[in-house]
Order: sequence, then C-alpha cells, then structure tokens
Amino acid sequence: MSKFTEFAQAVGEDIKEIKDKQSSSLSISQAYGLFPTYNNFFLQVLEQNKFAADPLVTKSQLPTNEIDTLKQKVEELERTISEIKQSIQK
Repeated sequence: MSKFTEFAQAVGEDIKEIKDKQSSSLSISQAYGLFPTYNNFFLQVLEQNKFAADPLVTKSQLPTNEIDTLKQKVEELERTISEIKQSIQK
C-alpha cells in the first residue's frame, strides 16, 4: 500500500472512533435536563426566596438620607487626605 492509502485509512479510523465516542455523549434533551434553562433557573431562585422580604433586589435598599450622609463622609475624607498630602509636601 502507498503511504497515502495508509494515511487515508488511519484518518478514517480516527473519524470512526470520534463518531463512536460522540454517540455515547449526552443528547441535547439530556443536556437540557441536567442544565436548566434560564427561565427555569429564575423560577427556582424565586421559589427559594419566596419568604424573603424582597427576593429580587432591583434598587438600593439603603434610604436616600443614608446615601447622602455617606457621600458627605467620603467628601470629608477626600478633603482630609488632600490636606495631609499638602502638609507632607511642604
């Protein structure tokens, strides 16, 4: 046999082996059974958290006055840091 014929037969055997292995893999329906769709996942999350006060947090739960207070504290810290930097540079 020529080298090309040997090569072609080897490739054919490899392809057959790959196809045989793929046939024993998961089918599409089996895969969907193991890995739920996004909608099913979402429904499971809602079911698990149905007794929580707010199972889906869609906005900040922090009152706006607390947010304003935190913003002021951050601004004060920034000013303090800049003052410290200036005093170090002198």
